[in-house]
Amino acid sequence: MRLTIRPFRQGDLEQLTEFWRELQGDPIVAGDFSLVSEENVARWQKFVMKVHEEDEKQILVAEIAGKIVGYVSFLNRAEFPLETRYTWASINELYVHPDHRRKGIATELMKQAFKHLKSKGVTHVRLNVMTENHATIELYWKLGFKDRSLRMQIDLTTHHT
Repeated sequence: MRLTIRPFRQGDLEQLTEFWRELQGDPIVAGDFSLVSEENVARWQKFVMKVHEEDEKQILVAEIAGKIVGYVSFLNRAEFPLETRYTWASINELYVHPDHRRKGIATELMKQAFKHLKSKGVTHVRLNVMTENHATIELYWKLGFKDRSLRMQIDLTTHHT
């Protein structure tokens, strides 16, 4: 297996869109927040192109034998309205096709993202992960992430007070 990590190219958009649909369709990975509608696909694609135009290395793809098998998307600077001690970045999405999981591809994508972020002066990286996504949580722990907060939600359509 010869793995190549490279910056996203516009011609990759269709393949990444299919991966995004898979991500959003898996409640363990994405929860039930986003709808996989044509409108959301178009919005996501527009967002991907905006991120790419800001810095072509903010989306990295993993290839094996010329075939894309995964990607990571991140922002060099996390939006935060207050002054902080750190320079934050955020990971938006990490995906590896099921046929290629548990082979170190996600780890390599993240390491390359970290390398790029360090070159931009980023000191800290944040991300969100669904609490049911145990395999990905384990990966993030192995990469050095620590639990720092817990995002909670309530469904008011079913909650009775």
